[in-house]
Amino acid sequence: MEPRKTPPEYFLEIFADTTTVRDVLKGVLNLIFFHRYFPSIRPTTFDVLDFTLPAINDVDLETLIDSRISALVRQHSSSATSTHDGGGGGVRGRIAVEFYEKRRRRTGNWFGGLAGKGEEEVCWEVWNLDVTIATPRTESGTACKERHSTTGPPFPYLTWMG
Repeated sequence: MEPRKTPPEYFLEIFADTTTVRDVLKGVLNLIFFHRYFPSIRPTTFDVLDFTLPAINDVDLETLIDSRISALVRQHSSSATSTHDGGGGGVRGRIAVEFYEKRRRRTGNWFGGLAGKGEEEVCWEVWNLDVTIATPRTESGTACKERHSTTGPPFPYLTWMG
């Protein structure tokens, strides 16, 4: 039996405020799936913060992406309401995207054997999105965030770690 190879793993650090985190995550996830989706597709575009990104016109995939993003935002809102220091800082979360393929299970018997017929799922690539949702600590932080949201950084940014 050949040793199992570990799939390549990619890390993206995403830092966004509460007003842009949904669009940023939706854009990044659509971009990842657009380049890894194998069935024939009719491509569409998705606009995120002055960028036009490719997307897949698939209702099931959009529903899955929206549900994962909503779960992350719910985690942020529940932890933001449970903090006693008046907010501030940011809430971290992770979304992992793993791609699998089905392979025929190899048997050790000459005739295919009774045990071992079937398929196994083998992971061939992993994307980890480490997301920090920033929450301003003060009103001046909120004003700074609003000023920079129209002029550029610091909200949001992506860091490639691979």
